[in-house]
Amino acid sequence: MRNPIVITETLKDRVKNVSYQVEANKALLERTRKDLEECSNQMTSLELASTLLKTIGEQQREKTITTFERVVTLALKEIFDSEYIFKIEVTSDKRVSTKFKLIKGELELDLMTAVGGGIINVVAFVLKVLILASVRPKRQQIMFLDETFNNVSVEYRPKVAKLLKSFSEQLGIQFVLVTHQPEFLETADKVYELSKTSEGTIATRID
Repeated sequence: MRNPIVITETLKDRVKNVSYQVEANKALLERTRKDLEECSNQMTSLELASTLLKTIGEQQREKTITTFERVVTLALKEIFDSEYIFKIEVTSDKRVSTKFKLIKGELELDLMTAVGGGIINVVAFVLKVLILASVRPKRQQIMFLDETFNNVSVEYRPKVAKLLKSFSEQLGIQFVLVTHQPEFLETADKVYELSKTSEGTIATRID
């Protein structure tokens, strides 16, 4: 007859292992969900830029493309010390289509499939800023950003924060950034900490 204590301990170990696996799977699913949301947000930004380029006249389109390419390229250079050149390719064979690429010498990369998430974060953000800045008639402009730069490595975040500050001052855009990344605090005009209580979420100014 098998020792019941051994059986009990074995069952406990199995239950514990299953519990660990469940928690690990939950964490993986949560990360996957966040990654999918992030991809969806980036795709939305690129689709907005694509739609804008499709709806404007050819002469204005060329001017807009040149501006977008120049500003995004400068942003990538400033933040990542990148030698890549951002390119927008608009084709109109049977229907107008837009491709976003990074060019370095003879190397050509598709933005959404061949580069890191941090670069995509920055490119999508800059394109959204440029689209907002092009809206006419111009009104008070506010952009809400929810963990927009979560894929940007720690060493590059201070430069991204300076980019936000520069855009805000030059274009008159107010950015409301929700983030867990402390690197953005130094350039913010106002900082609030959100905490959950039994009465709901409380915002406390901490700067």
